[in-house]
Amino acid sequence: MRVDLVRMTTFTIVGELAALGGMIIASRLQVGQADIGATVPLDAIAIVVIGGTSLFGGEGAMWRTLVGLLILGTLTNLFNSLPLDTNIQSIAKGAIVLGAVGLDAYLRNRRTGV
Repeated sequence: MRVDLVRMTTFTIVGELAALGGMIIASRLQVGQADIGATVPLDAIAIVVIGGTSLFGGEGAMWRTLVGLLILGTLTNLFNSLPLDTNIQSIAKGAIVLGAVGLDAYLRNRRTGV
């Protein structure tokens, strides 16, 4: 397998899809702003961590990520229905991620006996 060709093709496709996504968001919002979607990385990490995938590697499943997506989607809808500031929403999501990572680290240390 030609790894360099696969890597170059992958980066090209991802870059083109990111540009397409940016154009779609800009056309829907009718504005071009550099900080639109700034919380997307936090949401992606939160979904994966809430789903039970370890940030330390070695474990994870797609169905768990789907469960994390459903939980975070429900939580986001709840936050949006309440009159909460977006900064408070980000702090709450970050606290949930920290709690999930802390729980994962605690359970991992308890299993290994360290």
